[in-house]
Amino acid sequence: MKRCYIVLISFLFCTKLFALTPFSLEGLKEVNVAFVDKGKLLNSEHKKALEKEIEQKLHRLNIQTSSKHFSNFLVKAERIKSSHSSLYHVSISLSETTTLHRSKKPLEAIALTYMKEDMFESQNPFEDIKESLLFLLEEFTEQYMEENQK
Repeated sequence: MKRCYIVLISFLFCTKLFALTPFSLEGLKEVNVAFVDKGKLLNSEHKKALEKEIEQKLHRLNIQTSSKHFSNFLVKAERIKSSHSSLYHVSISLSETTTLHRSKKPLEAIALTYMKEDMFESQNPFEDIKESLLFLLEEFTEQYMEENQK
């Protein structure tokens, strides 16, 4: 188990070394927003406030928050069980329908087209989850604006 943690931490550290990501946000116009709170860390009022903040930030980027296509902006918050402390994991990801050109006939598939995550210790989950989410949204905003300059 220790080896898994070491690999995970090493992977997270290595991904933070590079400013560029393998993901692209170019041409993104609309998404469906979903907030997953697996461990019921937030009450419904806090969750609604965070969902509203997410949608406002996306609207400022001119990204519509309802789509007829499979384009899902997923925010996930969860507590990671640890005997020593309270660890929390927050991630944002974008999954979309895409076309794969692997054979003579193109294949339709669902792909993870963006992902960022944060992990931290906390004694005040709501405030720290909110801070983490705002940090991740700021990184998303910076990349989006850089890739969609007019």
